[in-house]
Amino acid sequence: LASDENFILRIEDEQVPPDDRIQAVAYSEHNRLLCAGTAKGYILFWRQCSVQAGETAAEDWQPLLHATTKLGMPIDDLKWAAGHGLLAAQTEMTCSILIEHELQRKLRDGCALVQLSNKHLGFANMLRKRDERGACEPDLELPTVREF
Repeated sequence: LASDENFILRIEDEQVPPDDRIQAVAYSEHNRLLCAGTAKGYILFWRQCSVQAGETAAEDWQPLLHATTKLGMPIDDLKWAAGHGLLAAQTEMTCSILIEHELQRKLRDGCALVQLSNKHLGFANMLRKRDERGACEPDLELPTVREF
């Protein structure tokens, strides 16, 4: 992007309505992230996957569907804070600061603890089965785990 490359990226997230349109774009060279704000208030993200220097193609950009955010108002402008993992999203009425944060997870003694957001944790008691080698496996058919 720094060298004015051009290619088409599709909105692949099913939660974004098909008639929604992109209104603002920002690229973080430090994080290799491209984000786009839409008229219906969604912020979408793509990560550049190519590691070679030089020109990239559309195939080098992976959509980050789990990162899609909805602010509820049309996104007028997006700006990255250089090197900090912070994204400012401006609407007509507000300015929101989005923070890049890696979610954590732990599995120990049959219990799974997963960070679902910056304020919420998910917990599941996972019964352990042993396979033919004697290794423990979680039982993914438990209702607790399915809802988790």
